[in-house]
Amino acid sequence: DYPLAPEHVFPAAHEATAALRRWLGSQGVSQIALVGDSAGGALALSVLGDTATTSPAIAAIAVFSPWLDLAMTGASFTSPDIRDPIFFQPGMLAGPAAAYLAGADPKDGRASPLYAVPEVLPPLLIQVGGDEILLDDARRYAQAAADKGGEVQLDVFEGLHHVFQGATRDLPTARRALDAVAAFLSRHWA
Repeated sequence: DYPLAPEHVFPAAHEATAALRRWLGSQGVSQIALVGDSAGGALALSVLGDTATTSPAIAAIAVFSPWLDLAMTGASFTSPDIRDPIFFQPGMLAGPAAAYLAGADPKDGRASPLYAVPEVLPPLLIQVGGDEILLDDARRYAQAAADKGGEVQLDVFEGLHHVFQGATRDLPTARRALDAVAAFLSRHWA
């Protein structure tokens, strides 16, 4: 339950997520794991840029189809090879991005974590469909994190769409993907 656009514009969702982390720390929680999909994946990663908050420690992050570049500069946004049935036209995300940003810079790292990959990261799992327009967001963030020495696992599921993990009833691959997330979190989050 976090503030959504257009009623609440940037940086409200980021600030609410950072405030929740601070509140958990004030309650004695020492370690958390963050999981999010799409814009929620961006929120999970944007919290890493809040260097004023160090408690609770973030033990691991798992994100599905994260929307990490509200400037929408990735090649997959315009590639004719991408056949995303969810966001089947690049312009479908322009309206939500504009509503959320309300004139703010789309390359602000709190809105677009791709532009603010921290020097130190917790273990990170990124899952993305091979047929979604956010594919390059995931690839570019994973590469930037790896370049900084982060432990990053990028799983690209060829032929699958945006947040396919929600289709566990219909897609055996979705169940396997979520099992992989559970195993990842079990390894890194005590």
